Amino acid sequence: MINHLAIALAASAIFMALSASMADTPGKPISQSTITNPDGSTVVEIKDVRYVTGGVEAQKLDLFLPQGKKAPLPLVVMIHGGGWAGGDKEGADGPALTFARQGYAVASLNYRLAGQNARWPAQLVDCKSATRWLRANASKYGFDTSRLIASGHSAGAHLAAMMGVTNGLKQFDVGENLDKTSDVQAVVWCAGVSDMVAMSSTPGFEMWLSPVGGAAAMLGNPPIAIPALAAQASPVTYATAKSAPFIIFHGDSDTLVPVGQAVEMFSALLRNGATAQLHVIKGAGHGGPGYFSPPFYAMVNPFLAKMLSIKESTLGNTYDKPGASDAAFVTIDSPPAVIPQLLAGAQFDGKADGLGAVCTPLMGGGESSSTPVTIGGIKGYQTQKVPNLPPRYFYYTVDPKFKNGAVPHVIVTFTYLDTGPDTIDLVYDSNDQSHKGANGPGSWKPLGSIRIDGTKTWRKVQFDVPDALFNNRMNGYDIRVEWGQDTDGVIGDCFVKASP
Repeated sequence: MINHLAIALAASAIFMALSASMADTPGKPISQSTITNPDGSTVVEIKDVRYVTGGVEAQKLDLFLPQGKKAPLPLVVMIHGGGWAGGDKEGADGPALTFARQGYAVASLNYRLAGQNARWPAQLVDCKSATRWLRANASKYGFDTSRLIASGHSAGAHLAAMMGVTNGLKQFDVGENLDKTSDVQAVVWCAGVSDMVAMSSTPGFEMWLSPVGGAAAMLGNPPIAIPALAAQASPVTYATAKSAPFIIFHGDSDTLVPVGQAVEMFSALLRNGATAQLHVIKGAGHGGPGYFSPPFYAMVNPFLAKMLSIKESTLGNTYDKPGASDAAFVTIDSPPAVIPQLLAGAQFDGKADGLGAVCTPLMGGGESSSTPVTIGGIKGYQTQKVPNLPPRYFYYTVDPKFKNGAVPHVIVTFTYLDTGPDTIDLVYDSNDQSHKGANGPGSWKPLGSIRIDGTKTWRKVQFDVPDALFNNRMNGYDIRVEWGQDTDGVIGDCFVKASP
């Protein structure tokens, strides 16, 4: 098997060695200017500082240094977005300056872009190189290297998260200043990616299946086509108790990166013993108002002060305060752990947060029509009763990370709006060749049935699937739900939990 990560790292090492032996590439000269804040205090901005000797044009950073603050200052490493294939540190000037006005030193960095044929993990290698350079030059600029924060938006949040979950690991440390650590002590995430394959498998986000641009440009193929390499580039893969504390922000109306990515990152951190705080911004999209705003810093500053033992009175200012224009900034904090509650036997409470839906629903069989609906905050499909037809079917395809022998078996829990008495049966596309169903050996295998009593509430239907290999039929369906003709109903979110 080809080890893509080893090849990429070796290529990065060769590139760094060649770059170090070359003369410094001419570029924009280092410039310095002073920015005056509304209260008369100032921030010194130093532009285009190289963090790799003889590096390419992209391997530069800008510094924002608040004046009149007692050094050493906690340092924010700001990483710009742009889908890994575009963007520039200048696009993060606003957040970088605002962080500086809050009392942090800030280093806003560029990194080699996928659009310039720099494949993964070049982007993370650069972020870590910049971090080691910052530590090597801390005394010159007044950085507190024991309080280093990685922050970014979108692709920048993904790279910041990778910084936070690889503390103590060395495989991405390539190049200079290797006597310095690239560890960070906290992460501020804004609309980032946590699981490349799950993101690509989320209904409504099929743009991530494209073979060009974005993640495909960085990895060489769409994530779903190369799941092993995609996992190596996914922060959830590395979440441990050693991960830095995370404060996570994501809009619930994000149409580019599903909010489930934030929930999955949050859950992975908590599940592995790390510290995390999640804020889902009500009505927010992938960018725009909310991120890096006064209400945003009103949450970030106390979190970082507590996590990094910073005196909270040294953070913030007198002029960046929430005002009337910020009234729409509302967050939904730390969604309830729906799945553990359901598996423990609790009745479903109508909240579809938790770990997110990890099955794709498809209609078929005897069902002639369905209508997407949202009832009680749960997205589902309204099924219409069709007289004189065989039992109605509802198919699911399971998230690839739970298939092909990745886990011994899975527990499937889906939600059903109980509008009247009915019986629900579940079968799955089995690899058990000893089972001979209507379609021959290894075909649809029954798991059981459940009687719905008609209480008109959202209920759980749960089955344990012992054969997680599935049969991988050409139709792509893994699970089939069947129900009778005596009532209409709504099938809502479907969840899959791996079991040992």
